[in-house]
Amino acid sequence: MPDTHAHWSAPDRLQTDEGMPAAIASSRELRTRSASPVAPPLAGLFTRDGPAPRRSLVVWDPGRCWSGFGLTQLAVGAQTRLHRVRLRQEGAREPLAEFLFTWLPEGRNPQHWGVVEVLTTVGDPLGARVALTLLEQADRAVLLAGGPGDKDLVRRIGDLVRADQWDGPALQLVTPADKPSRADRLRRAAWPRGLRVQVIETLAGADAGWSRQLLDTLLADPSDRSENSASAHAAAIGPAGQAGAAGALPTAPVAASDPSDARQAALALAARAPGVRACLMIDAVQGRVLAQVGEPAEAEATRAARLWQALQDGMAADDDAELAWSSATRHQVALGLPGSPGQLLLCVAERRWSDPAGLRWHLALARNHLI
Repeated sequence: MPDTHAHWSAPDRLQTDEGMPAAIASSRELRTRSASPVAPPLAGLFTRDGPAPRRSLVVWDPGRCWSGFGLTQLAVGAQTRLHRVRLRQEGAREPLAEFLFTWLPEGRNPQHWGVVEVLTTVGDPLGARVALTLLEQADRAVLLAGGPGDKDLVRRIGDLVRADQWDGPALQLVTPADKPSRADRLRRAAWPRGLRVQVIETLAGADAGWSRQLLDTLLADPSDRSENSASAHAAAIGPAGQAGAAGALPTAPVAASDPSDARQAALALAARAPGVRACLMIDAVQGRVLAQVGEPAEAEATRAARLWQALQDGMAADDDAELAWSSATRHQVALGLPGSPGQLLLCVAERRWSDPAGLRWHLALARNHLI
């Protein structure tokens, strides 16, 4: 394919040169005469501007519904430099797709990951074909989903990917954790035979560092193209309320709870938050656990009780106070129970799969069932 160094614009469809950050180190175009184009070799994107990465992750937001994500955020105030490639059909006025790519810093990147963000026009079948054929070449293929166009997206993937013809990794679908019905629809969708799909629920962030946090989450668990490792990875991120099932986030195993017990029922509701490992009701005054669902969490309960007592000793008594703290691997959020001095609800969740704001929201729902 002919290779030029010209810059191109696509108003109202693709990101234009105007407004592109100074962190763009190079920009070029690839052309093709094919009427049904596929993506160029993934490794070739990198080798023009640097070494080929040992492993690669490709991210595509087909519906442009995750506006908070973008590789351009990685370059803000950092040494990360981005490179851009546009793919265009000969004679076409506008490009089919735009690839932004970079190498993650080696200090936090022992496996030397290269990351590509694919930008396409919403609803364009040729752009979708280019994106899918690039995802198929990656070690980790990520699709940002959970938007209003999911039904059309599933249909389009079914049109482009024939049964048993997908030769790539499991397709990881990222969906908003505050809209669990969308994740459920994607799990139940009719995907082409041979295409493995994993659904990851997370909360979108508004801060500039959220894109890096999402990448860290996606790269946290190693997987390869073997069935055994894919199954293990899927089990490690099982859906809410279904511990160990393929395709979602780890949540507290809610078993042997009495539905007639209001405390157990409230805790089971809070345990549906993404990433939760345990939910407890604690009497901080007496230092004991009143009710619990999920994994044992005595250490977290003891610390929550001590922090609660210290908080109450340092201020006027407030049954409705809140606590939140994090370790290297866990988030913990606690809410007081109005009208029940010293009693609080505690959520313990995996840090990489959860968000304190989401945990607080689920705890507030549980608290509302008890007051």
